[in-house]
Amino acid sequence: MKRQDWIADPGHARWLSDSESQTWQAMVKMIDILFSRIGRELAVESGLSFVDYQILITLVDVEGEQTTMTALAASLGWSRSRVSHQVRRMEARGLVERAPGEADRRNSIVRLGPAGLRRLRAAAPGQAERVRRHFFDQLAPEQLAALAEAHRSLLDYLAGSEDFPDLPAPSQPEGD
Repeated sequence: MKRQDWIADPGHARWLSDSESQTWQAMVKMIDILFSRIGRELAVESGLSFVDYQILITLVDVEGEQTTMTALAASLGWSRSRVSHQVRRMEARGLVERAPGEADRRNSIVRLGPAGLRRLRAAAPGQAERVRRHFFDQLAPEQLAALAEAHRSLLDYLAGSEDFPDLPAPSQPEGD
């Protein structure tokens, strides 16, 4: 059944072409499978979830290994609520520390904890290998270049959008 056949008023939509629909569905499926596989392997090896790792790697990359909850949410492209719930779980496990913000006590400071840094150091080599094996090794250099350009274009579009007004614009690629 064509999409237009089951929608009540198909005349007002800009429908995707078959090619666009296939491309979109392939991307969604690829992201789901890739994140699931990498996350599962990461959890088995390190006990960290994919989300734990994303927060820890973000914190280690900021000056002083600490940032506000709002800035952390913006850098991840997540809602503040999602980050807050995850940070609370990570704090209970000793991976991060939270303190009231100095200027705005409602905007907590999140710090990388000693246990979080130890776990990140132990997990990072395996995570780098997983990402290389499941992603980079599967694509030719010209495919990676085209994909990087597409990502920059989409992130440029999304940066400053209504949904994520604080999402930073993508940085330019660095040489290897």
